[in-house]
Amino acid sequence: MLANHGLTISDFIRMTLTTIANEGLPKYYYLPNKELLDSLQEVVDDISGKKKLPEAHSSVELEHMLNENDDETENNSPNDKNN
Repeated sequence: MLANHGLTISDFIRMTLTTIANEGLPKYYYLPNKELLDSLQEVVDDISGKKKLPEAHSSVELEHMLNENDDETENNSPNDKNN
């Protein structure tokens, strides 16, 4: 695709880095996405007592809980052929 515009990957990276150095990051880099906002709301709800987050009492339990969440995310991915 870059070749269609007469650019190499090296050209594109150089142009991008030059733009960022001169103008800074685009504003959308500063905006939190939905996942981050939802995570922050979970923390607020936990601290306020509205809805407690699950607790892990060991590193093994924490790892198990995190892996369960990864499995759920993978099973709900848009590329999943079972959906």
